[in-house]
Amino acid sequence: MELILIFFNFFKNKKPTNKQIIKHIKKIRSVYVQTDYRMESMKRLLSWNTEKSIAGVLNRFSVVAQSPYFDEKEKVWLSKELIKKGVLAKKAICNFLLDANEISYVINSLSRLCNKKELLKVLYTSLKHRKPEDYRSSSVKIDIIDAIVYYSDNFIGNEIIPYIDDYSDDVKCKVINVILDKGLMIANDRLVNMLFEDIHSVRVLRQVGFVVATFKIPILLNKKIVSSVLDYFYVKNGILRLILN
Repeated sequence: MELILIFFNFFKNKKPTNKQIIKHIKKIRSVYVQTDYRMESMKRLLSWNTEKSIAGVLNRFSVVAQSPYFDEKEKVWLSKELIKKGVLAKKAICNFLLDANEISYVINSLSRLCNKKELLKVLYTSLKHRKPEDYRSSSVKIDIIDAIVYYSDNFIGNEIIPYIDDYSDDVKCKVINVILDKGLMIANDRLVNMLFEDIHSVRVLRQVGFVVATFKIPILLNKKIVSSVLDYFYVKNGILRLILN
């Protein structure tokens, strides 16, 4: 009986090989594998409880399965299981956030594994890791900014200012909308200067105009305002005003 227990514990505690981990990562990354097999691979990676296996199971969040129902169900399940792993999952998630394209589920897990101060530090680091000129990470930048705003008790906004000049109009508008919604008097000079730059889309300039007009930021007319701005706004006494139809 004693020999059987020793034999069982040996295999139970044996660390997985890289080959074994890669095998299961391939399964959870495949959109064609049935949900039962993906679940089996996720459970196996979690059960090994090593840094590599936990980092490996996070790959599930980078793939969208064929079935939207099972895709969400699996990701919700995994995000809950990661919370049970404590410090091991926390470390893996922090690393994952630096390069991942799908982060909403893991941010939710991380919010249960650390306090707000720690969480925000990770989020700020993750945002800075994606430069404004990076055209491949627009959607994830928006997700990070949303998370920063959501988890901040006293949001100041200085960290998002560089993304007013992001490659993506979606990111630019997200930042401008946050400034407007939160009533933040930040980057005033930059916002005003954008009204004189014809490199921005009409959509972006309209959002900038709303901020400048709402906050009554003074405009020194030593430059020519972009014509598309004047389709929606006019200047009176150095203040941009919305044209009301």
